[in-house]
Amino acid sequence: MGRKRLYTTPEESAQRHRENAARRSREQSASVKEIGPLPDVVNPERKKICRESLYDFMMTYGGTPDAEAQYVFTTPFCDEQLYMIQTLEQVLKYGGEIPLCIFRGGCKTTFCEWGILWACAYGWQKFGVIVASNLGMARKIIANIKININLNPLLAEDFPEICYPIACLERVTQRAKCQTLDGKPTEISFTADMIQLPNIHGKASSQAIVMGVGADSSFRGLRVGKQRPTVVLIDDPQTNKSANSLTQTESRWENITSSMKGLAGPGVALAMVATITVIKKDDLAERILQQWNGKRFGILRSMPKNMVEWDKYNDEYQHIKLDVSDLLERSRLINQYYIDNRTVLDEGAEAAWESNFTKNEVSAIQHAMNLYYFDRKAFWSEYMNEPVDEENDAENLTLEDLERKVSKTIKHGIAPVETQAITVGIDIQKDCLYWLATAWASDFSGTVIDYGRYPKGNAKMGNVYQGKGLEEQVSYCLTELASILHDKTYLRDVNREPLRIDKIIVDANWGFVSEVVKKVCRNFKGWLEPTFGWGKGPDQRFFAKRATIGEERGPEWKKMPLEIRGLVRNYIYNTNWWKSFVRQRIKTDAAAKSTITFYSGNHSKLFTHLLGETSSKVTGQYGTMDKWTLRPGEPNHWFDCLIMSSVAASAMKIRIPNYQEGNAPVSTQSKRRFIDL
Repeated sequence: MGRKRLYTTPEESAQRHRENAARRSREQSASVKEIGPLPDVVNPERKKICRESLYDFMMTYGGTPDAEAQYVFTTPFCDEQLYMIQTLEQVLKYGGEIPLCIFRGGCKTTFCEWGILWACAYGWQKFGVIVASNLGMARKIIANIKININLNPLLAEDFPEICYPIACLERVTQRAKCQTLDGKPTEISFTADMIQLPNIHGKASSQAIVMGVGADSSFRGLRVGKQRPTVVLIDDPQTNKSANSLTQTESRWENITSSMKGLAGPGVALAMVATITVIKKDDLAERILQQWNGKRFGILRSMPKNMVEWDKYNDEYQHIKLDVSDLLERSRLINQYYIDNRTVLDEGAEAAWESNFTKNEVSAIQHAMNLYYFDRKAFWSEYMNEPVDEENDAENLTLEDLERKVSKTIKHGIAPVETQAITVGIDIQKDCLYWLATAWASDFSGTVIDYGRYPKGNAKMGNVYQGKGLEEQVSYCLTELASILHDKTYLRDVNREPLRIDKIIVDANWGFVSEVVKKVCRNFKGWLEPTFGWGKGPDQRFFAKRATIGEERGPEWKKMPLEIRGLVRNYIYNTNWWKSFVRQRIKTDAAAKSTITFYSGNHSKLFTHLLGETSSKVTGQYGTMDKWTLRPGEPNHWFDCLIMSSVAASAMKIRIPNYQEGNAPVSTQSKRRFIDL
C-alpha cells in the first residue's frame, strides 16, 4: 500500500498543486488543439463524379433527403435554371462574366452560394468575394454557406478536409487560432464576414477564402495574405432608388468595370457573376445584360391570350376575398373557378417553371397571374425582367402634357370670367412654405393663377427667424403668409372685378409641426384649415362603413368632427385618388369639363414639381388603384399644393360633374357618390 506523500510546508503543497493543475490543463489543451488524423472520404466515387459538374454537386449534396436540413432542391429545375447552372459552372471554372437574370424565387442567389462552395471545394477558385448592397446582406450569404458546411451530413462524409476541422471547433471560433492537424495549424477563419477553409496539405480546398463586403466598401488592393480575389459575386447591385438615378447607375457601373474588374491582378482570369433584376428601362441591370451578353428569363414564357377572361377571374377573386373570411375556403372557391375555366384562361400561356406555385394554387400559370394582378409593375420587373414603360403603364404626366395646357389668354393673377371660387394649398417644408392658388369654375375646371414660396426667393426660415426653433419658425412664417394671402385680391377677366381667396388648406401631416399648424389655423376661423394626407394602398378602406357623428364627406375626403379639447376641425383626403384625378384633369383637352390649365408664361420650375411623382397600378383587397411614389431626388411641393387646392374646391361645394365610381381613377372601395355636394 502506497504511502501518501508529505510536504514539509503548506507553501510547498500549494506549489505542487498549481504545477499539477497546469500540467493537466496543458494536456487537455493539447487534446483540443490536435484533431488528427483526418477521417477518410466515405464515398470517393461520389465525390469524384461531382468535380466536373456543378449540377451534379448540387443534386448530390442538396437534392436528396440524405442531406437532411440542406435538402433544398426538392423540385425539378426548369430549362432556364439548367442553363444558368451550366453557364455559372463555366465561368467558375474558366473565368469571364455572367449575369443571372431570372424571376424572383428562381434560386439565382442559392445557385451562387452552392457554386462558390463547389468551386472552392474542388480548387476551381481560391478566393471568392461576395458584394452585396450592404455588409449585412453579404453576411447573410456567408451565413448560408456556413450552415451548409456545418449541417450537411453528405458534405461531412465526402469533404472531411473542409467539414471535419470546422466541426471540431464545436462553434467556438476562438479555438481556430490554436487548432492543429497532424501537428500543423489549420488556419481556419469562420467569422461573420469571412470563411477561410482549413489548411490541409495536398487538398484542393486548402485555405480557399469566401469574403463578404458591402457595395460601398473599398475594393482596390483587396487581398488576404498573398491571395487576391479570383471570383466576384455581385448580388443585386442596385436598389429601386438607384435604378431611377442615372448618376447612381453610372457610378455603380464604373465601380464594377474599374474597381471590381481588376481585383484578380495581372494574368488571372477573374470570374464575375451578377444576380440582377431589371427594375426599369436602361437601369444598371440592363447595362450588365447588354455588356455581358446575358439572357433574361421571366416567370411566363408567354402571356395568356384571353386577358379579358383573366380580368373576370380577378374580379371573382376580389369578390371572394370580400365575401369569404376563411382562407382555406377562399382558396377552394377561387381554385374551383380557375379549374372550371382553365382551358380558356391558360390558352397561349406557358410557365417557365411548372413547379412554381404555392400549396393554395393549382398551377404555375395561375400563380404568375395572381402576381400580375397583385402588382403589375412589380410583375413585369421582378418576375418578367421586362419592366413596362412607366409613362405608358400609369399614363403619368409628361412635359408635353403640361406645356399643352398653358393658356394663351389668361395672364398671371387674372381669374377666368367663369370663376366661382379661388382656393389655395400650402405645403410646409423645413426651410420654407410653398403655396399655389387655383381659380375654379362651376364644372370643376381650374386655372392655376398664382404660386410661390415663402419666404420669397431662396431665403430660408432659419435665416429669417434666427434663434427660433422649427415650430416657432413655421408659426411665424405660416401666420405671415396667411395674412398676405388673406388681403390679396385677384381680378376677374374682362370686367376686372376683384376676387378674394375663398379657402386655404395647409398640410399638417408633419408630426413636428402639426399642433403649431392647427393653432395658426384657429386664428383664421375656418378660412385656413389643416389637412392630412392618407396614402395607403388598396388593402385598406379610406372610408369606414359608417361616418362618425359630425363627420362631413366628399369625393375621397372627409372633414373630421372637432375632438375633445381640439383646436380646429381638419380634413383627411386620399392622396393617391386625388393625384390621379388631377393628373387626368391636366391630361384632358382644354375645352373639356373639369380641365386644369395654367396662366400664360414660363412654368419650368412648377412643372418640375408636377413631374416629381409617378404612379403604378396596384391591386389589393378592395380593388385596383394608382399608387404614387416620389421620383428619387425630385421635388413635388407645388404638386401637393395643387392637390390640396383641388380638395379645398371640392370642400367649397364645387361638384365634380358626373362623379361616380369608375369615372375617375378610383379603387373599388369608393362606392359612394357625391355628385350633389
